[in-house]
Amino acid sequence: MLRWFRCSSPAMPTGEDVAASVDPLIDYLVSQISTPARASSVLGRVAEYRVLPPSEQEQALPALYLLLEEYLVEIDSMRKLTREQLRKLSMCTEVWHGSGRRSR
Repeated sequence: MLRWFRCSSPAMPTGEDVAASVDPLIDYLVSQISTPARASSVLGRVAEYRVLPPSEQEQALPALYLLLEEYLVEIDSMRKLTREQLRKLSMCTEVWHGSGRRSR
């Protein structure tokens, strides 16, 4: 399932490694929300995702990514990124790993 979020990494993380490997992507996408106060339902889903057990996070990740993508592309007032740009970023971990990281 995580191959969708990787460029060329042959070893896919499992279990607790899943959360650690995609946290930077989720952090980056959240950091792109121009007005967090207007995205309370989306940010609530992110918070719910973060407390899930690793196996459930892995299952919930595609839906969460698509929710964030939809918000950033279609709803966010700043619309900084296109769907294509977001998908390219999400596929290349070297782009977002360590970028836009926010403290929780």
